[in-house]
Amino acid sequence: SLGNIVVDFSQVKTKPDLMIDFSSPEMFLESLNWCVQTKTPFLSGTTGLSKKDFAKLQQAAKKIPVLWTANTSVGVQMVKDILKKMPLPKTYK
Repeated sequence: SLGNIVVDFSQVKTKPDLMIDFSSPEMFLESLNWCVQTKTPFLSGTTGLSKKDFAKLQQAAKKIPVLWTANTSVGVQMVKDILKKMPLPKTYK
């Protein structure tokens, strides 16, 4: 089984191996807090997060494994890495 979509954490009966969160900023915080409480690793691709949300993510990372990325596609990540290594054209402003 790939798991379930959760909207009410009180209904979760079995701790998952990993929480995968692609939700809203509000649900992101609920998911993150639940993961910290249950010591569940957390992966999120939720966008629209505030500086406070990222600060909470950094605090959570001291207690549980976390990964946040705006895009989880391997191809996109490879292109981003390649672009970082390319020199900018002289005409680039």
